[in-house]
Amino acid sequence: MEARPRHIAAWLNDVKRGFVRLPIFQRDEVWTSEHVEKFLGAILKQRPLGVFLLLEANPNPKRAPFKTRPLPGSPDNGESCREYLLDGQQRLTALWRSFSDNYPNHVYYVTFEKEGDKYIETGIKAVKRTSRNQNIIDNAVNEFEKGLLPVKILAPEDISTTSSTTWRKEAESSSACNDELLDKLISRLKSRFHATFLPHFSLSQDTPVEEAIDIFIETNRSSVRLSAYDLAVAQMSNETSESLKNKVEELKEDVPTIEDLESEVGDLVLKVRCLVTGKKPTYGNYAKLDFKALKNDWKKIIDGITWTTQMLSELHIWDDKRLPTVVPLRVLPALHRHIPERGASHAKAIRLIKKYLWWSFLTDRYERQANDRLKEDFDTLVDVLQGKKDELDVPAFSCDKPTKMNIKAAGWPKARGLLSRAILVACSLSGAKDIASNRPLRKGQNVDHHHVFPIGALKTSKKEPNFALNCMLLEPLTNKEWAKKWPGDYLIEMVTASGGSWSNPEKEVENRLETHLLPPENLIPIKETPRVDIGKPYNAFLERRAELVMMRIEALLINGEPE
Repeated sequence: MEARPRHIAAWLNDVKRGFVRLPIFQRDEVWTSEHVEKFLGAILKQRPLGVFLLLEANPNPKRAPFKTRPLPGSPDNGESCREYLLDGQQRLTALWRSFSDNYPNHVYYVTFEKEGDKYIETGIKAVKRTSRNQNIIDNAVNEFEKGLLPVKILAPEDISTTSSTTWRKEAESSSACNDELLDKLISRLKSRFHATFLPHFSLSQDTPVEEAIDIFIETNRSSVRLSAYDLAVAQMSNETSESLKNKVEELKEDVPTIEDLESEVGDLVLKVRCLVTGKKPTYGNYAKLDFKALKNDWKKIIDGITWTTQMLSELHIWDDKRLPTVVPLRVLPALHRHIPERGASHAKAIRLIKKYLWWSFLTDRYERQANDRLKEDFDTLVDVLQGKKDELDVPAFSCDKPTKMNIKAAGWPKARGLLSRAILVACSLSGAKDIASNRPLRKGQNVDHHHVFPIGALKTSKKEPNFALNCMLLEPLTNKEWAKKWPGDYLIEMVTASGGSWSNPEKEVENRLETHLLPPENLIPIKETPRVDIGKPYNAFLERRAELVMMRIEALLINGEPE
């Protein structure tokens, strides 16, 4: 394969006429103004610009290997695509948008200065389209006096939004302008830009789609390589009339809470589909999916994901800050279609799935070989739901349970430790309420991770404060008020501030603490006095809360529900 030359003017004409288009799976425009400056500067200095990769299009539209779209900022004029741009999108987009002057935020200029009896080009500059630059942009006299020559006037006449002749005549009204020198500068730059060749490799229209994509992957110069999901987008586009990207965006609109739990929603869909079709949820298996069948199964996938977010919401898990691990989210949407709709069998299925969730959250089941184990658990759970196996056969239920020692050693939940987050979720299952406002902690609410025993006092006593057992969720204002106070001091202040509005203030505080699985007897009496060593009551608190957490964990792992 040999690189063939094509000069810039020809590339721009092909883009304008729609002869060169992007396969639908190509990523969006990502270059910054600095990237564009460097690329145009390389043309100005006549440096190597890299090679484009094209795939010749079949003249028969019915045999088109890809659905396509125009380059960003270029017209979608409906003419037949002759070539697919597989590599070079950012560079060709930079050429088109800078010469046609349709970047929304910047205008690109060649900078120049007078040197002897010549105007000499010195580089490329991007000028922001802001109010402070309104007296410069599109004002030829001011542009000239700032040493700025618009790139748009150097484009071929049928591309440029302002002809070089028009701009030059306006600029020549400046008393500082030398007409002859300016004319020579513009002519020299137009000749250089138009005649610069951007070479390309061209794959034959007979090249198999899979081979073309493989070559693209190998030659792709992007810092973010083409992903398995991008390939799946291309495959679905080829096999159906649907765009996977568009369907995923619609799913996000229909189930907006899913993005709070899982950022890669498209990957989640494909992993769920892998499990449903008997495949391990791996990137490699995306290519083996039947995308026509995926299209037909789409509603069931949406229903499964919707149901999954609702189930997690019942556990007070609304976002990835509370979610111990995202791994079981692949299983639940796939299981949803196997759940009986009503009656005792429905209740039994829900209990089984909650139990599975807690084993996922509280054990190391998915720390190794996660995809193999996901499929193993999913297949067995389906068999249990269909009455073919007993729930004791589910492999996840055979993992080692966390011990009291594990619970006491679990670190601060914000550090993303699985067990630490699972403890925090388990402690909030009773509908955790803010200690001061008595409002339930709810979806979409900003909450803080609060140290029950304050950091400063514990460090003075050389005690580690960052344990999951020393953590609770609070509203930011409550956290700020309590942050440096000993538990009893803050709780008594809160009771006093209520103005005696409670018939039994201490009992009210106890009730709120218990919604966090916090032992009131280890907190309310703990006040700051000169003779009190916080270390001893802190150790007693950790011991008692560990006992409470262990009892709840036992119940969750046995029944999927708290006591």
